[in-house]
Amino acid sequence: MWNNVKPLIICGITAFFRDFAYVARDRNSRRFMCHVFRCDTPAKTIANTLRDICKRLMMHRRPTSLHAIDAVPERRVIRTDGLPTPNEEPKKVIRCHFLGVTQVPRATGIEILNEAVDRLVSQVRPERWILADVSIAPSTITIAEVGGGQIAQCRVRYLSFLGIGRDVKHCAFIMHTSSENFMCYVFHVEPSAAAMAKTIEAACKLRYQKVLDAHAGRAASHLNHHHDTPSIGKVSRI
Repeated sequence: MWNNVKPLIICGITAFFRDFAYVARDRNSRRFMCHVFRCDTPAKTIANTLRDICKRLMMHRRPTSLHAIDAVPERRVIRTDGLPTPNEEPKKVIRCHFLGVTQVPRATGIEILNEAVDRLVSQVRPERWILADVSIAPSTITIAEVGGGQIAQCRVRYLSFLGIGRDVKHCAFIMHTSSENFMCYVFHVEPSAAAMAKTIEAACKLRYQKVLDAHAGRAASHLNHHHDTPSIGKVSRI
């Protein structure tokens, strides 16, 4: 049964309590489809049951650390020493060369990322690359020069695109800055940038899971305290 609800994106009920709908990706066409039902029983019961099933599925599949998704071996990975405190986020530190940061015109797109990587590779000579430790956590990505100070700290919530360049040793990500600009950070990783990309991907998934958990808690509280005054067409994410 869980396999059948995995493509589900959102579900909800109308103000009349008899109409139930959910949106899911079609397995064949890969398009998002909205399925609408008129129920003989209160639609809220169906919505709550489906929400509980999806929540159990998410708890079953959710990543618990940055290492859970990192299946690619990496020789230049430095793991943090010591036991984490209760308030400390899981993090992973990867040593690489930092080429620099450059502005890009859009927030997403592999073409945009490749152009930024190619630009910095052509403009910055290898002897000017900065040997850096990149500390990756669900909240932040911190770039620090080895033996020096912090170069930059990026909040994962503003990361808009991540990818590997035409050369598998080049990894880059795009950040949406507060000034409505888009900045691309470029790295050179030996022997491959795959481990770095997968670790950043895992951090993004952990960050997204925290947002989902917080939203689910607020949605449950709203349903419990305001079920007598629903809004027409309002839906709850699960």
